[in-house]
Amino acid sequence: GALFSHFSWVNVETNTKKYDMQDLTVGLLLEGGFFVVFKKLTLDFSVKYFFDRNSYGGLGASILF
Repeated sequence: GALFSHFSWVNVETNTKKYDMQDLTVGLLLEGGFFVVFKKLTLDFSVKYFFDRNSYGGLGASILF
């Protein structure tokens, strides 16, 4: 698991209006996975879930050498 934060700042101008938008998010990441080892290569499969304003999940696969 891990804690994470994200900050964004965007200025948008049109002919009639000007928008100044900021966003600060703090969240929690939970991750579980397993390794499969072949001689000099390792495959890493993982499942991640992010808890923040818009919670979402993800799958990951990595090759480690």
